[in-house]
Amino acid sequence: MISQWISTESDGRETWGQAYLPTNANQLESKLDSGKSERMRIRSIALPILASFLTAFAYGEPGPQLVTEEVSTKAPYNVEVYSYLFCSVCKQAKGILASHKIKYDTHHIIFSGSTEAEMLKRSFGEEGAPRVFINNHYVGSLAALQELEKKGVLEAIGKGEATQLTVRKPAG
Repeated sequence: MISQWISTESDGRETWGQAYLPTNANQLESKLDSGKSERMRIRSIALPILASFLTAFAYGEPGPQLVTEEVSTKAPYNVEVYSYLFCSVCKQAKGILASHKIKYDTHHIIFSGSTEAEMLKRSFGEEGAPRVFINNHYVGSLAALQELEKKGVLEAIGKGEATQLTVRKPAG
C-alpha cells in the first residue's frame, strides 16, 4: 500500500511525500531486512571513499620538499586557482581574492584528469586544493594565500601595484 501526505512546516511551507506501507508482518520484515542490508552496503562503500576524498583533496597528501622564496612581481596580474567543486577551503580562497577585487581564473580539477595532472606538475607534486598561482608563480594553498593577505600583498595586487610575492619552489 502507498501512503501519501502533505504537511505544513513551521515556516508555512507545504511539503509532501509518499511511502510504501507493508500490509502484513512478513512484508514489513522483508522491507526492513532489504533496507538495512542496502544501507550497510552503501555505508561500507561510501565511507572509505569519502574519507580518502577528504584527506587527499581537502588537506592534501605529503608532497615533495618545497622552500619559499621572495620574487618581485608587477601588474598585469594573472591569478589562477585550481579548485574542486563543493570544496569549502577552495571557496574560502576565492573569497579572499574577491574581497581584494582580484580577478582570477578557476580550473576545476574534478572534471578533468588532464587538469589535475597539469596542476600537479605546476605545483611540484603537491596535492589537494586549492592551489594558487600568481603570474605563473606557485603560491600554494589557502594558508599561503592568508599569509599574503596578512603581509598586504593581496591589497597591492588588487590595486595593481608592484609587490614582493612569496612563492614555493623545490628545495635544492
